[in-house]
Order: sequence, then structure tokens, then C-alpha cells
Amino acid sequence: KRNPDNSVARVKLLYMHLETEDAKFIVNFFKKYEASHKYADIVDPVIMKLEGKRASSPLDYHLHFVLGFAYFLVERFEEAIASFQFVVRSHRYEPLMHFFIGVSFKKIGLPDFAFKQYEMVTTSTEALPELKEDAYYRMAILKKNSGNIEDAVNFAEKALEINPKSNSARKLLKVLPDEENKITKLEGD
Repeated sequence: KRNPDNSVARVKLLYMHLETEDAKFIVNFFKKYEASHKYADIVDPVIMKLEGKRASSPLDYHLHFVLGFAYFLVERFEEAIASFQFVVRSHRYEPLMHFFIGVSFKKIGLPDFAFKQYEMVTTSTEALPELKEDAYYRMAILKKNSGNIEDAVNFAEKALEINPKSNSARKLLKVLPDEENKITKLEGD
């Protein structure tokens, strides 16, 4: 609280909430802070320790849960996906894991795979509202980037249904008509 820009304190706080599997905190943390290699000096020793524990307890979903987010935090997305998929196969925190698998797929350049993961979040009855809202918003961005403006509008509106105060979804809905005009002009040329 005294120094919120301190990356060591930020990582320790995240780790504390990972240990208690506080899904809501984790979602909010990654809304605020991006994954970055700059955390590697702090996180890599933790990863090594967790990988050692995993070797002796390979079926412990909690180790995969924490390890997945450690990998995610330092942008080791392929390894994060593998850990998150293990947690899904353990039938734990499925919407949360699908969401972060989707984000990881997007980061490594696989938007179609990301979209499928976000869909699983939005159809889950167990997903936190914040998670569904963010999944719909990310689906809207993916559709916008692929040129499907109509679906982008639909998904952005679904995000607003969950959270009418969502600034991101509102901003996206404002720029989508301009995107539609650009596409129409290109098709007409």
C-alpha cells in the first residue's frame, strides 16, 4: 500500500493471493498490471522452486495453478497454457483457467484458439461476472480485428449488459462504426 509501483511488493501480493487461490484478486491484478519480462528476476527463483515441488507432486493441481500464473506473469505463455490446462483437467477453476488460456493464446498469435477459450468462459455458469465481461470484450476485439464488425458490436454490447459502466466496451462501441466504414470503403475500391 505504501509503494504500489514497487514490483517486488506487487509480485509478493500476487503470490499471496495465488496461494489462497483468490480468483477475483487475480482477475483484478491482471486488469491492472500486464505480464512482463521485467518480473523475471523476482519470479524465476519462485518458478524454479515450484518446478522442484511439481517434480515430487506432479498431480497437485495447486502447484500447476500457482506455476501457471508465475509463467504467465513473466510471459512464458506456452508453459502457462500447459499448467492452466492441467488445472482444467483437474476440474478446478475452469472459467478462470479458460480465460487465461485464451489470453495466452492471443499473446502467442493464435486468436482463433483464444476466441474458443473466451467462449467457454461466457457459457460457464461458474464464471465471475468480471470474467465474463472481460471475455466478451476480448471476443469483441478479436472480431473487430478480423473485420467482423457486426459480431464485435454484439459482444461489446454483451459486455455492457454485464457491466453498464464498462469504459472499454463503451469506447469500442464508439469506434466500431468507423471500422465498418473503413471496411466498406475498402470493399468498394
